[in-house]
Amino acid sequence: ARTMTQALVARFVLGIVSGSLISIVPALVAELLPAKHRGFYLTVWCSGWPAGSLMALLAGTMSPGVNSRAFFTTVSVPAIVVYICLKADMIPESPRYLYLAGRREEGYNVLIDMYDREDCNLPWPADAIAVTCTQQPKEQEAAASSSSSVAPSKSMP
Repeated sequence: ARTMTQALVARFVLGIVSGSLISIVPALVAELLPAKHRGFYLTVWCSGWPAGSLMALLAGTMSPGVNSRAFFTTVSVPAIVVYICLKADMIPESPRYLYLAGRREEGYNVLIDMYDREDCNLPWPADAIAVTCTQQPKEQEAAASSSSSVAPSKSMP
């Protein structure tokens, strides 16, 4: 950053992105991994934030002669690696999202690939998988709303 304002705006955007990653990635990891390895990987994820902060602090104190631009470029390398992995489709799409979007076959294939990588058998067949938050058809919604409406009461003379 060339000015203090640019640095503050960049730090604010970084905070927004980091905050969203803290809430999104554990849910994605929990959804994508078999239960056998889920706890380990969630622990690694949760340990990564403090470990990364400690490494940045150590890198900053061990190299006092490095200017701030070179330091920020160096510590941005992990973010660039994650971005490249996302763009190279190394991180799979959420099977739940695929099921909700009506792409059941693709969602089932993602599940099979994940379980094959972990040398686990998928515990259910394709037709047994259901999405729990599907929307009701419009006819059912209309019937439900008409049956729940209360008839107006007659006014007394």
